[in-house]
Amino acid sequence: KKSREFYLNLQCKMRLEDRFEAVNQYRKKIFRRVKAAVKKKKKKQTMFQYDPWSYALNFDDGGEKPQRLSGDCKRCKITLIYVVSLKL
Repeated sequence: KKSREFYLNLQCKMRLEDRFEAVNQYRKKIFRRVKAAVKKKKKKQTMFQYDPWSYALNFDDGGEKPQRLSGDCKRCKITLIYVVSLKL
C-alpha cells in the first residue's frame, strides 16, 4: 500500500513539474514573439528621406548655378517643399 501511495504522489509531482515546464516554454515563446514584433516595428520606422535641398535638385533644370552657400537667394528660383509626417 505504501508503494502505491508513493507512486501516486510521484505521479502528481511529475504532472505539476510538467505543468511548470509547459508554462515556462509558453512564456519563452511569447517573449520571443514580442521581441520579434518590436524589432520588426523598429525596422519599419527607419525611413530614408531627402533633405529639402536634395529634393529640390530633382526638379532643377541645371540652367543656373546653385546659390546654396552664397546667401543671395533673390535670384534663386528653387522652390523648397517641406514634407512633414506625424504619427499619432
